[in-house]
Amino acid sequence: MRRTYAAVRSAVLIAAGAGLLTTTGHGWAAPAVRVVVNSQEMTLSPPAKLVAGQVVAPLKPILGQMGYTALWDAKASVLSFSKGPSVLRLRPGKREATVDGRAILLPMAPVLRSGTVWGPVRAIVQALGATVAWDARKQTLLISARVTGPAVPGGPMTAQVTKDRAIAIATQYLKSIDCYPQKVTGVEAHQAQAPANNYWEEVAGRGKIVSGAPLRPCWVVHFDYESFVPGAWMEVYVDAVTGKVIGGQQTR
Repeated sequence: MRRTYAAVRSAVLIAAGAGLLTTTGHGWAAPAVRVVVNSQEMTLSPPAKLVAGQVVAPLKPILGQMGYTALWDAKASVLSFSKGPSVLRLRPGKREATVDGRAILLPMAPVLRSGTVWGPVRAIVQALGATVAWDARKQTLLISARVTGPAVPGGPMTAQVTKDRAIAIATQYLKSIDCYPQKVTGVEAHQAQAPANNYWEEVAGRGKIVSGAPLRPCWVVHFDYESFVPGAWMEVYVDAVTGKVIGGQQTR
C-alpha cells in the first residue's frame, strides 16, 4: 500500500509539473528564482521559475556557462549539448533524454517556448556531473561545474571509422538481426563515449546485456522511426576504432 501511494503521489506531482510547464500553462507565472553557475549569477530573460518544486529555465545559457555548445535539429526536434566527447540529447515534450548514450528520465519534460527550450535544471546539470545546491532563503540554485571537459576513459577519441561508414554498419547490423524499422524517418550519428552493453546481442538472443559495461569511443547511430509508440527511436553503438557494434538502446 505504501509503495502504491508513493507511486500515485509521484505520478500526480509529475503530471502537475508537466501541466504547469507548457507553452500556455500557469507555470510561467510562478515565482522567479536565481541561478548561479561557478559563482557567476546568470542573467536570464525571462528568469528561471520554480514550478512544482523544480527550477526550470532556458537551458542554452546555463549549459553554455558550463562550457557546452548547443545544436538544435529542427527536423528531428532534438536539442543537443556537447563538450568534448560528452553529449546530452533531449526532446521538447519528452521526459526521456540521453547523456553519452545513457538513458535518463527527467522529472518533467522540457518545452519549446518562443524559440527557447526550457527544462528542469537540477536534473540535467547533475546528469552532466555538476554539483547542485538550493539556497531556500535566497531562492537561488547554485551550480558548480568544470568548464573544461572531463577526462575521457581510454584516452582521446581517435575515430578510424567514418560517420557514413558507422551509419552503414549500424543499418546492416539491424537488418541482420531483423530489427531494422520499416518506416525510418531520420538517421544521424555523433561521437560519444558509450557503454559496451551488448544490448542488441541480447535482443537477437545471442547474448546478455552487460551491466556497468566500460565506456568506449563510439559512433552513436540514432534512428527515428514511425511506430505505435510516439517518438520511437533506437540507437546502435559502433566502436569508432574497430567498427564493431558493441551495444545500444531503444525506446521502451
